[in-house]
Amino acid sequence: MLCRRAYRLGPHSGLTGKALSAQCRSVYTHVCIATGEDLSPIRDKVHHTVRSRKDESAKDLPLPPLLDPIVLDKRSRWENTKAQPKAAEFTPFQKRLQANPYVRQCRATLISLPVAFLTSLHARPHPTTNEPWLLPVSLTTDKEHLGPPYRFLGSHWMTTHLGKKKQWQRGTYSRMTEKLGSDNMKKLVWREDLPDLILDLMQKQLIKKLSWNFGFRGRLAPVASPRTEDIESIDHVSCVLIFRSLRTRADDAQDLAEDTYDEMDKWSSYFAKSYVDKLDPHAPPKVTHTPPSCRESDSPN
Repeated sequence: MLCRRAYRLGPHSGLTGKALSAQCRSVYTHVCIATGEDLSPIRDKVHHTVRSRKDESAKDLPLPPLLDPIVLDKRSRWENTKAQPKAAEFTPFQKRLQANPYVRQCRATLISLPVAFLTSLHARPHPTTNEPWLLPVSLTTDKEHLGPPYRFLGSHWMTTHLGKKKQWQRGTYSRMTEKLGSDNMKKLVWREDLPDLILDLMQKQLIKKLSWNFGFRGRLAPVASPRTEDIESIDHVSCVLIFRSLRTRADDAQDLAEDTYDEMDKWSSYFAKSYVDKLDPHAPPKVTHTPPSCRESDSPN
């Protein structure tokens, strides 16, 4: 907070330049902003601070957020700049990640991951309008040099998030601008169906690779589960394929038979309650013998 004073100097004030500047410096003094108890008696209410009043029955006066010490303390936690990581304090995993030559940065989260976990998009001209479109070209070709990539976390949710309100534009970088030009960067198009397109291409690519591997015998080793204790005895494991259920037509027929049995049992029990007398062979009056349970109860001990 600055305290200001205005002076009107006449033509014959007699102040030289140095004297005038010294006087200006003397009247412009910095005053610290008073907060909390410096203003008045206060009372802490967990999440904010209020001013105490002499009249205890009166309602407390809230402090503005800029003067509330509790709010200022909590805000400072989020405004402090995060310290740069120190290589000497890296964990073994972080050291391996740093030494991996295939690690790249996600343009959305700024997290460094191996490129296999990232989706790469490259700009390609539209065949009709000639405007640049961001497309998953790396999923449709084996070529390596495709231009500056736009990489982000390879998940359907992340692709959908980047397409909302043009969030993807925040991840563009100078190398893309140098390669495409500022005019083309302004015309860059993000397809609305990009999440489903990437998912479809990844599924087709996976099926193609699995079909190729299934053509060789001995490459697939069945295991009980993907847990470490079940796969540690197998050498040179490149991936684990998890099949939720390996079912056959016999399994479906068994399920159908069990469902039919349960349905028949339910209805037979329901109708049996109404025809107890007719279903019991000992219920008719002409029957002279009694059921075994009754004979056992009548016998002497």
